[in-house]
Amino acid sequence: MAQRVKGESGVDELITLLSAADPAWLPGDASILLFGRLQLGLNLRDLAFPAQLSEGQRAVLLPSLQQRLWPAELPAHKARLKGLGDSHWEFLSERWLLEPLELRHDDARLLVDRDERRSWLLLAEDHLRLDLRGDEASLRAGALELDQTAARLEAEPGLALGPGGERLTANPFLCGSGCHVTLVLHLPALAWWGQVEDSLDPLYERGLSYRTWQEGFGDFLVLENIRGEDWPDPACRAAGPAQATLERLLAAVTELDHLEQAAREQLRRHRRLELEDKLHRALAACRSARLLGYPELVEQLSLLRLGAQFPASGWNLPELPVPVTPLLLRLAPAHLAARSDAGMGGKQASALRARLLRATLAR
Repeated sequence: MAQRVKGESGVDELITLLSAADPAWLPGDASILLFGRLQLGLNLRDLAFPAQLSEGQRAVLLPSLQQRLWPAELPAHKARLKGLGDSHWEFLSERWLLEPLELRHDDARLLVDRDERRSWLLLAEDHLRLDLRGDEASLRAGALELDQTAARLEAEPGLALGPGGERLTANPFLCGSGCHVTLVLHLPALAWWGQVEDSLDPLYERGLSYRTWQEGFGDFLVLENIRGEDWPDPACRAAGPAQATLERLLAAVTELDHLEQAAREQLRRHRRLELEDKLHRALAACRSARLLGYPELVEQLSLLRLGAQFPASGWNLPELPVPVTPLLLRLAPAHLAARSDAGMGGKQASALRARLLRATLAR
């Protein structure tokens, strides 16, 4: 049986530690890009995928991976994902530390640095996965780090590669370069005018895809690369797969930003009074609600976030005491449950969410 290593916690302890503070990458209200995540999934050569390894092989591989990837002087949360229940999984998914459909192994390890910008997932779907989260500047620095890590492991002990030199992973989204980039965007004006599909559908031809974020919220979208699209590209090999993939997505974000700003200009010109009315109503609802489900919260915060990005002069817009974007995480279902009594029902959760939001906006 795999044993807990020194300094390692259980998943309950990890969630208690993480829920005590917001992650450093949590964004403000300034940009259409809320945040992004870079993922690098790799497997070492001459070894089966984790699901096919014996207990003895996993026990030997785990400390070797930790030693290679995690500097001893860097403080971190370390947790064995044994007994990971649905509520744990939802919390870590909301935190962008795990994927909802990832394989669950009792001896998989999650290592997270203190500000949560970096994390390592060991012996889950792949031998290792390195994730980096943050804004555009953090992602660019992180992409370089990912490529350097992959190059170091490729040299020694060597990576599992396919016949075309592609990196082999158990996750189909990572096949090819081993890199997956996910960017969360806020496009409320394009959604207002019903222009989201027309604006984003052409990106499929460039090896990108999009989907709505979380529970189908149309104003918030996830932009990501499609598996294997980058690896045959010579520019990708020259710049490094993570850097090349990220730059391709950021170029698309720049184009979408231009379209979103043009759509907002149309709001200013043709829907100004209606927009002001919706923004004031949204703030009034947030300040007075006694029951507030998460979908309604996201709808109201989308409007308030849009209002925060309009110039203050010449508008009759409500003033906000705090950035609203961090509330999307703080008041998400699993995070709300982590700070309340276990087994709290839907109406109790809605009441707690409304109370916390009223207190926040009253500052």
